Formats: sequence, structure tokens, C-alpha cells
Amino acid sequence: MIKPINRITIIKEKDTSEFVKNFNDNKISNKLLESCKKLANCLVEESKKI
Repeated sequence: MIKPINRITIIKEKDTSEFVKNFNDNKISNKLLESCKKLANCLVEESKKI
């Protein structure tokens, strides 16, 4: 099993606006979130059949 990497990113004041812009440009869409929820529901239902 792989251990999670616990890192805290520190953003310098001069880089804040660029970080926010990149974060907003790369955020997860609602369509992708909905797709993940549907997949999770399918996996739960399949596991109940076992």
C-alpha cells in the first residue's frame, strides 16, 4: 500500500494571483463530479451483489 504524501503548499504573496488563476482554470467540472458519483453508485451496487 502506498502511503499518502502529506505536503502543504506555501504560496508566496507575489505568486498568489497566478496560483488562483491556474487553480480556477483547472478546477474539476460539475460534469466530471457527476460522472464520478454515478461510477461510485455503480460500484456500490455491484459490490452488494457479491
